[in-house]
Amino acid sequence: MGARLQISAAALVLVLTGGWAVQACGSFGEGDDAPPGTEAGSGDGGDAAVANACTPLSLSPPDAGAPDAYCEGPQPVELPSDDGHCGVCNHSCLGEGCVGGSCRITELAVDAFIANTPMQVGRVADGTLYTAHGPTIFRTATSGPGAGALTPFVMGAALSIKSFNAPFFAKGRGWASSDLGIVSFALDGSIPTLELGEKVDRIASDGSNIFWATADTGRVSKLGTPTPVLDDPSIKSIDAMASDDDGLFVMVTRKVTGRTDLLALKPDGGTARVLSDLATTYVMALDGPHIYWADVDGEVSRVEKTSTTKEAVMHVPKGVPPATPRFVPKGLAVDATSVYVATTDDKDGGTVQAAFYTTQKCGGPARLMTSDVIFSYGLAVDGDHLYWARASSAARIAK
Repeated sequence: MGARLQISAAALVLVLTGGWAVQACGSFGEGDDAPPGTEAGSGDGGDAAVANACTPLSLSPPDAGAPDAYCEGPQPVELPSDDGHCGVCNHSCLGEGCVGGSCRITELAVDAFIANTPMQVGRVADGTLYTAHGPTIFRTATSGPGAGALTPFVMGAALSIKSFNAPFFAKGRGWASSDLGIVSFALDGSIPTLELGEKVDRIASDGSNIFWATADTGRVSKLGTPTPVLDDPSIKSIDAMASDDDGLFVMVTRKVTGRTDLLALKPDGGTARVLSDLATTYVMALDGPHIYWADVDGEVSRVEKTSTTKEAVMHVPKGVPPATPRFVPKGLAVDATSVYVATTDDKDGGTVQAAFYTTQKCGGPARLMTSDVIFSYGLAVDGDHLYWARASSAARIAK
């Protein structure tokens, strides 16, 4: 844990709820192949009706005289330390412990052999967490016998995974952006194959196509196709990119105006459709009918893929004195009911102090999950936990 100034989740809950130590509220939600799996950060997809069916949460203080003024029964509950009601009512730490209103952080997997190279979390699926560390991609069970033990999945001296492009799975193979270009590897863990020997900063897939781009151009290409999907000289940089069955979605910054736009494209190219103009954005996630993103102003928003109407989802607090403001978003993940964002105090990358917030996908108040933690790269969720990389380990916390 970091040694910087701290503000606990309990302290933030008290700020948001007007100083109440107990409250009554609703429960927080729980939640193609990896291998089988999808691109990191793309969420679990799911039925559109389920994705939109939620009741906004309230962190307002309860009526002290009401029969439900306490969490689940007539006895007071210590929100800063109760495992079943940690920080807010009905938020369970799954028996892993509650301290200061936040569930305990568990280091699930540690690679002590590459201590100075940040690990990154790729994807968690079917009880397996996939991580990349230096020239090796690992997998580890998230529960049961052997949980937390790192098993080398793919090894190759030429495979040095770029920290901001976590490996993903498509077309029956694994894919990654390395120092050499785009590499693929068989799911039996064989030596990687160099598919493209060019500089690659952004990479995405819809399951059938592999899209790539360099950050400082206005061009997006499709692997194996000479004609670019996007080639726009007015674009200064490609800031984020993601794809699914509904199309290719790209965050770009314009040269002259400095404006950031969210573009929608078809896999074969054509005219780009502007879905929204944004503040500077570092992270984006696709989920069912929506695109989610977080900007440097601390706003998490979404837009339907077929619309241009932006919806506010969550506002990340810019710190409560004397805490260090940590609102630069560096990680974003979505599950069946909720959205999660990792915010740091450093927009330039590296391993930095961070805070994690969540709210329901339809929008609501930001719940601080934990703060003053180390965050390097990658954010993933399964039914019970949020996972991220902290230096040479993969960590998790109950959602």
